[in-house]
Amino acid sequence: MLISIFLFVKSTLSFGGVVRPSKVWILSVGIDDYSDIQFENSKSDAESYVGFFKKQYQIFLTSIKADTLVKSYLFLNKEATKEAITSALKEIASKAASQDYFIFTFAGQSYFSQKDSANYSTYLFPFDITSSKHSFVSRQSKDSFNLLEHAISVKALQEYSELIPAESQLFICEAGSSAKFKTEFIKTIFNSSKRTSNTIKKNIVLIVPTIYGLDNSNCDSKKGPINYCITSLDSSKCIYEIFDKRRSGLVVSDLETKLIQCDNSHEDYFYIFFVKEFLNQYQEILGRFDKRR
Repeated sequence: MLISIFLFVKSTLSFGGVVRPSKVWILSVGIDDYSDIQFENSKSDAESYVGFFKKQYQIFLTSIKADTLVKSYLFLNKEATKEAITSALKEIASKAASQDYFIFTFAGQSYFSQKDSANYSTYLFPFDITSSKHSFVSRQSKDSFNLLEHAISVKALQEYSELIPAESQLFICEAGSSAKFKTEFIKTIFNSSKRTSNTIKKNIVLIVPTIYGLDNSNCDSKKGPINYCITSLDSSKCIYEIFDKRRSGLVVSDLETKLIQCDNSHEDYFYIFFVKEFLNQYQEILGRFDKRR
């Protein structure tokens, strides 16, 4: 009961004595069809995330109806164009409030581009792009193209995140093209965030694979491993507790246990990164060093 009361208070904001429940903004993308490359579960993973987060928010709110408080944008295959995704991000940025929650999930293909040691970026591929093992082309023109024009860079995703007022944000990207995805995804978010004082106020959580993204798990062949672990969360936990420092460890432990139970060979398949916690530590360490100079 105490946990339920705490969750209710955390998900509301008072204006002149009137309690206003926080809203949840979900942008979920799933692409199976990349022409030569075909996935089995990206589309269904994106769909299941929307349903899961809606049900979990009802648990989170206890007695308040969550139906009108959850706004979802679901883009599958041909609907998942760069224009549609970025338009949804802009709309969420214009409508969300600071006490709201923003959840972004992407299941599909990504690409890591590195010109030199100082110039690199990770890109998420919308439906606009078709691919094979060795080339990427525009679906519309079938010609070679500039990634910046047709893909969504993680740096751009971070910039949209910065525009969205919601202070609690969760990003789930089961789209790693290689082991570099985790490092570069987090590094890009972190390098951009540490230069923006507003970001340290936000509670941003990233869940990404540590290797290339897998299309199915041993526990459920119709779900990716991250999707399976999250949507199979123990009933005594609530995914929205991941934003609460006092409860997040329990959620993380449950997700990791689910993964180990499924596949011991990939027991470190995903990584959960808490941006705010890391930025606070980063500032504290640098601040101490600066004082010693």
